[in-house]
Amino acid sequence: MEELGTLSPGDAIKVVRVGDLGIMEGSWPLIGESEQWDREKWPIPPFIRKDDISKTAWRVVYADDNPNEVILEESVSYETSEYERDALFGTGAAEIVVTQLLTR
Repeated sequence: MEELGTLSPGDAIKVVRVGDLGIMEGSWPLIGESEQWDREKWPIPPFIRKDDISKTAWRVVYADDNPNEVILEESVSYETSEYERDALFGTGAAEIVVTQLLTR
């Protein structure tokens, strides 16, 4: 837990929205609470939603206190690569993505 408490958002290798099924089923165990963790330092970042047919895109912002609540959608350039894709990953998909990133 001490090591985890020193991490910052800049240390992340990927940002995704993930369902909680792994926690609910116990395959993703809770490892503890960090007294050093500060919620304000870990805001939910904006994501991008793209429509490949019309070549349009929107920046999507979620509420920090409710990751299911969209508080803003605004049109952005389809070519932007500034944000991660707006999608909800299942536990297995998130594990595959992170494993691939860690084994490169």
